[in-house]
Amino acid sequence: MMSPPSNTAFIGPSTTFSWTVPAGVSQIWLDVGATIGGSQVYGATQGMGSSRSVRGIPTDGAPVYVRLWTLTGGAWQFIDYIYTAVAST
Repeated sequence: MMSPPSNTAFIGPSTTFSWTVPAGVSQIWLDVGATIGGSQVYGATQGMGSSRSVRGIPTDGAPVYVRLWTLTGGAWQFIDYIYTAVAST
């Protein structure tokens, strides 16, 4: 994940996640949730896109888990990221 950096906090209930698309990847899937691997907030294919704005993220200071899936050569792989969303001051 290029932005926001993993293990950081962001302000407000929405943010844009962006990533690089490695060579050989044929599809990307993004999950955002309240549990590791969960998609309670968002979960959908990104095609070959390299960013997605996600709204409705809880701003209660609880962990926000993001899983970025890539499909390469018919095999899915993922990397997990963790964030914290807080209300604006």
